[in-house]
Amino acid sequence: MTDQLLNVPGLFNAGNTCFFNAALQSLAAAPTLLLFLQQALLSASESDASAPAAPLQLVAALATCLEGLQPAAGRAGAKHAWPVFDALRRAAHLTAHRRMPGIHNLTLRV
Repeated sequence: MTDQLLNVPGLFNAGNTCFFNAALQSLAAAPTLLLFLQQALLSASESDASAPAAPLQLVAALATCLEGLQPAAGRAGAKHAWPVFDALRRAAHLTAHRRMPGIHNLTLRV
């Protein structure tokens, strides 16, 4: 064992969010997904695409959350998933009001 312990951050349970938190922690274990989200954000920022703000906010919130859940030395503690909840709510609202073809097409918009 090394001198430096590996700390794995978790997520606060903000009232009935345990299943959502488990899903986010599972997604955090997929480094390829985090890399994909980061590349999508970089690509969106470099282009003059007219992608709706809500999907980009969702990608950014998810990427930030997954980055915060990565094991790192000296970075323990619980994180909040509320930014992801809020971004999901905004993206779902757009989908419900037909401003976006569907949340399943999120990556096509980014």
